[in-house]
Amino acid sequence: VAYANDEAEIGGRLEIDHPMRLTIPNENRQFRYRRTTAGVHWRQGPAGGWSRRIEYVYQFQDKGDLFVPDPTLKSLDSRRRTHQALAALEGPISQRDRLEVGHSFLQRSAHTDSLNAPQNDVRYRRWEFQPYARWSRLTVPWLQTELATFLSFGEDQRRRPGSPSATSYANIVEAKIATGVEFIFGAAGRIAIGGAWDVDAPSHPWDGGNVRAMF
Repeated sequence: VAYANDEAEIGGRLEIDHPMRLTIPNENRQFRYRRTTAGVHWRQGPAGGWSRRIEYVYQFQDKGDLFVPDPTLKSLDSRRRTHQALAALEGPISQRDRLEVGHSFLQRSAHTDSLNAPQNDVRYRRWEFQPYARWSRLTVPWLQTELATFLSFGEDQRRRPGSPSATSYANIVEAKIATGVEFIFGAAGRIAIGGAWDVDAPSHPWDGGNVRAMF
C-alpha cells in the first residue's frame, strides 16, 4: 500500500509465506517453515533534480526439521530476525550522467538448536555498515554504462553456549566494484550485462555476473 502526491510517496508492504508443515512418515520426519517480511519506505523528489529515499525492512523466519526417533542427532530448530535500513540520494550530474549515493545497515540475529545435542547449539549475531555509490552514463542513445562501488564493514559473531571454546568473532571488511552495460532498444526493451569484482581479494578478482533481458 502506498500514498503519493506531487512531492513525495510513503508506503509499506507485508509478505507472509504461508506456514508449511510437511510430514514424511517413512523417514520419521516433520518439517515446518514460515517467514514474514514487513517494510516501509519514503521517497521525495526530484527536488532540484535529486530524489531522496529512506527504507526499512524487517524479516522473521522460523524453520524446524525434526526426526522422531533421532539416533543420528539431525533434528534442528532455527529462527532468524533481520533488520535492514537504507538512505539514498539519486540525481543527474550532467545531461548524460546520473549518480546515486547511499548507506545501508544490516543487523541479523539467529539461533540454531540441535534438539537432541545441545552442545551443538549456535547463536549468531551479525551487523554491517554498507556505503555505496553508483554512476551511470548514457554513452549513446542505445547504450548505458554503469560503475558502482560497494563497501561493507562490521562484525560476525558465532557463539556456542555448549562449547565456549568454539565461539568465534570475525571482523567483516569487504570492497567490491560493479560494472555493467545496458543495450536499449527504444521502448521495446533492454538487455543488460553486469559483473562484480572483489577489490579486497586480489587473488580472486572475479565475483560473478549476470545477464538480464526485459521486453
